[in-house]
Parts: sequence; structure tokens; C-alpha cells
Amino acid sequence: MDNVNQHSKNKRFPASNPLANLVVIVVGALTIAISVVVGVVAFFALMGVVICLALILGVRAWWINRKIQAARPKNTTQQGRATHESQTIEGEYRVVAAGKKKTPKN
Repeated sequence: MDNVNQHSKNKRFPASNPLANLVVIVVGALTIAISVVVGVVAFFALMGVVICLALILGVRAWWINRKIQAARPKNTTQQGRATHESQTIEGEYRVVAAGKKKTPKN
């Protein structure tokens, strides 16, 4: 137990060999560097998947919107007729008295 307390007081590596300490430092630094590189590669791979999915969904939405626009009737005007955008309906009507019934002419 004294050895553990003494080690925590000294704050040194457990090996007294400086070459072993250097190897531990180099291996630790390499492990951290490899972990960072793998993390960056994984991040870019994930971002690539997200970008591809966004591109696929965007093209799909554009394609559906294009098909919907093609299915709609064109807003062409005929002579004196209102376009679909104005929401005007033209027509003729006749007032029919409520009490009168007309017999059809055959």
C-alpha cells in the first residue's frame, strides 16, 4: 500500500528505465493520433452518407413536384375567359319562380 501512495506522490511513470518510459509515451501518442484519425474518417464517412441521402431525397422531391406541375392544367386564356388564377367563374343564370312548374315540350 505504501508503494501506491509513494507512486501517486512522485507522479512518475512506474518504470525506472527511461527507454521504457519513452516507449510508453510514443505508444500512447500513436494511439491517440490513430484514434483521432479514425474518428475524423468516420465523421467524414457519416457526413458523406448524410449528404447522399439528402441529395436523393432532394431529387425525389423535385421529381414529384415536377410530375405534379405537369399534371396540372395549363393557365392558358381563351378569348375573354378568365385564367384559373383569378378564381372567376363566368356563366348565365335564369331565375325560376318557386310556384311555377314548367312542363317539358316534346
